[in-house]
Amino acid sequence: MDYRYALAGVIFGFLTPLLLQGQEPVGEKNVIVIPLDTMVGAKRDGDLLTWIHFGSVKFGGTDPVYRIRVLKDGTAIVPPDNRQRESQLKLSEEEVKSLRKVLLADIDLPTIAGPWFNSEPNRWDGSQDCFLVRDAQKPITLTCEYGWPSSSANQDLMIQRYLQVMQTYTDLIYLVRAGGKEAIARQLPLANKGLQQHLPEAAPLTIEDFAYGEDFPDRHRRLTFVREEELAEGQWEKIRIEVLVPDEGKPRLGDITINGKRS
Repeated sequence: MDYRYALAGVIFGFLTPLLLQGQEPVGEKNVIVIPLDTMVGAKRDGDLLTWIHFGSVKFGGTDPVYRIRVLKDGTAIVPPDNRQRESQLKLSEEEVKSLRKVLLADIDLPTIAGPWFNSEPNRWDGSQDCFLVRDAQKPITLTCEYGWPSSSANQDLMIQRYLQVMQTYTDLIYLVRAGGKEAIARQLPLANKGLQQHLPEAAPLTIEDFAYGEDFPDRHRRLTFVREEELAEGQWEKIRIEVLVPDEGKPRLGDITINGKRS
């Protein structure tokens, strides 16, 4: 027998009890519950807003993945992923206050409850998303362990409110990737120039039509504006315009799609 395989077997046998903390061997129906505060780092560091994702251990999701953090000085950080580089943006006090209002007053995050929320997750074959928002120095958290039947998603009010929470954090990620509201506003004239060339009769795009921001390692951002409007019964106007913004050099139009036709 190759000594390397023998040594690997010894090491694995030694580490397994430590990794599983005395739990029964994991099978398809076993549950791994890790009794740790998933937000301990964010609470310790004074984060104003945080979104952390945990994947299933079964599929290799052993480490927490930060989707976004807003530090106590208002700096929003979106970590790199397999397509995009790290993005940072300093949020104003008014922007942070507005986010708190949406999450705590409008959506009422603290009262979201149900069998899929704030419970011990099955880390073996289940995933978990964890959200934090700090209000008056007090961190308020919400976790989601998923598992609801698809038929419940459009009917359960708690699930709908949770999806609004997730969308609020997702919109913030897109804002940070784009470089902030002022950066988006600077590209509106170029986006409207492209719209005018392809659909002269259309109303101009506004900052409310900003949909996605992406920030790529080759030192450029892509801002996407989307508008879908029903002009008459059964008649839709669907607009999608991309603006490519390099770190150095002039922005230019990317793909333009009008009513399904790309140019």
